[in-house]
Amino acid sequence: LGFSADPPSPSGLGASRRNEQPPHHLSGFPTPEEGLRNDETDLLCLARTAPVSLWVLGKCTAGGEYKTEVCRRFADRIGLQWLSPAYVLELAVKTPEKYRTKLMQNCVEQLQRGMVVSIAASLALTLEIMSSARCRTNGYVLDLPPLSPADEKVVTDFAQRVQALSADREVRWEELFDDDLKELPPLKEEPQPPPPPKEEGEEGEA
Repeated sequence: LGFSADPPSPSGLGASRRNEQPPHHLSGFPTPEEGLRNDETDLLCLARTAPVSLWVLGKCTAGGEYKTEVCRRFADRIGLQWLSPAYVLELAVKTPEKYRTKLMQNCVEQLQRGMVVSIAASLALTLEIMSSARCRTNGYVLDLPPLSPADEKVVTDFAQRVQALSADREVRWEELFDDDLKELPPLKEEPQPPPPPKEEGEEGEA
């Protein structure tokens, strides 16, 4: 008896799917073929699966600690990268200077000067971390801090920027953040510490 390994599909549905153009990031993958041996097909389907991108906004407490804990546990449970603006700044500080990117170094130098790193700069640094292998393969959970009304436009512009980059076929990460670098004043030399106080009787003996 003859049989077909392909599952039945509604009339016209299979043809319409075959005629659809794949997204840019899938253009290099061959079209999977269903059959009795699906090992290669399953692997291709896994490669074609887009990474998970989850943004979490709002707050549960004044500092957002409860939300952050939920985001971290969720990311760890399903193998995603947990990201937050405060975390990427901490990561930049802990990274040895010779391994820092230009944006990392710029943010660290702002902190060294006692400056407050803006939410726009920390989000740009977050976007740079999104280019890591784990974020691009598995995905990430972006834990955004409590936002003031002034920060809402910054986050909206950031979301549009990420969306635009997702549609690009090629991203030049080396040049992407040149406009995010902030011109900084020269770092002042630290003042010399005062001399230790003289012990009692030291002047008389001299």
